Amino acid sequence: MLKFLQKYFKKSNSVSRYSSALINDYLRGIGSCDGYYETVISEQSTLYKNVAPLATAIDKISNEFKGINPYLENLITGEFTSDSPIINLLKNPNVDTTQKELMRQISSLFEIHGNVYLVASALNEVSEPKELTVISPIDITIHENQTDGYPDYYNYNSCAGVLTFYRREFKDKFRYFTIDGMRELWHIKNFGVDNIKLEGFSKINSIYYKCRQWLLGGMHNMSMLERGARISLLVSMDGNISSDQREKIKAELNNKYTGAENSGKMMLLTGGTMNVKEMSQSNKDMDFINLELQSEKSIYSKYEIPLPLVQTDKQTFDNYRQAVNVFYNSVILPLADKIYEELSIFLFPRYKIDVSKFSLGYNKSEISGLETQTLSNLKILKDTDILTRDELRSLVGYGKTTDGDVLYIPANLIPAGTTIPDSQKKIREYLSRQKNVDGSKSFSDEDIEDAIERSNDALSK
Repeated sequence: MLKFLQKYFKKSNSVSRYSSALINDYLRGIGSCDGYYETVISEQSTLYKNVAPLATAIDKISNEFKGINPYLENLITGEFTSDSPIINLLKNPNVDTTQKELMRQISSLFEIHGNVYLVASALNEVSEPKELTVISPIDITIHENQTDGYPDYYNYNSCAGVLTFYRREFKDKFRYFTIDGMRELWHIKNFGVDNIKLEGFSKINSIYYKCRQWLLGGMHNMSMLERGARISLLVSMDGNISSDQREKIKAELNNKYTGAENSGKMMLLTGGTMNVKEMSQSNKDMDFINLELQSEKSIYSKYEIPLPLVQTDKQTFDNYRQAVNVFYNSVILPLADKIYEELSIFLFPRYKIDVSKFSLGYNKSEISGLETQTLSNLKILKDTDILTRDELRSLVGYGKTTDGDVLYIPANLIPAGTTIPDSQKKIREYLSRQKNVDGSKSFSDEDIEDAIERSNDALSK
């Protein structure tokens, strides 16, 4: 079929370069729709390049993910710092890649294939990396250990030849190094269905038929528009023909004139008198728009993309903000947790960083998509009076202020059933005990008396 299409498109001047390139690119290596189908790595890339909603979903995720800045987080104090060699490596991973591009490469390949590989280059197995690069699963071949089922070694098929990473055991974990120990390979993988020890499962497998349906529907429409012929014909032959002739004609029709890539082609058969009758198109035949929309919804649903983020007819001001919040909490932040955890396990031992005390993290207050949620949470915390001003400021990345550690409460709050004289006494005693950081009194006598007076006014109303 592929050779026939290539030969036809080469001779035909009525078909655009787009259609020819699309069919050549897509049909290469594509299997049939019969039974269960699992995409191969090369086909996952092909679908990403050719199926627009799939590319939109993955690009949406990777574009948002790359905007999250990684920090070294102190798990005990909750403080974030960017003053660390590991953060410097991520900011400048190699001579050809920026931090944002590194994160986009990692997230895009992970979302397309369910797998992505990192290579750290250093002087030896334990020294700090000089360079960090991303490797596509297309260039990696995994060789399984027949004893335990885990990878025995990985082959990286680069332009310079094959580079092999052999298994070594470091502190109860398998790590994979070149024979000279100067490069280490790290495999980040999604949950694997068939072999969880070797490879992650690509989300594209679950929506393969929807992706193919969207693509073939577009090819069908393009073919109809360019050729301008009818979609349905009734073919009959005058007189009796033998079974062999009937089967030959049937095979020729099926091989050359059916399928999305052959839509609208003019038919010419030899042998006998042939009658061709045009058949009208039904609404079902012409319902390509709904077919395309249903395929898009399935793709966006698999990648958990809220429709208001990708379809303008679904957008309102309110539901767009809610969709952004849902998208970050259900997709972007879990992805960041996954990638940062893998980077921590991979890189921390080389920097002698204790994974029980530190981790790679992110500051939610810096994430633009979470601004509304952050401010709403801060207002709730402020209204409950359980945090000081400096504690609230630290949640949004601001420094300390003078008297920011003092917890202020309304002066007219007294226990139920307390008389006014008793309340005055309690207020005076409480405010007199408040101290600043340097040990001085937080409230002067005038401040205390003014607070008591305002409390009396409030109670008398």
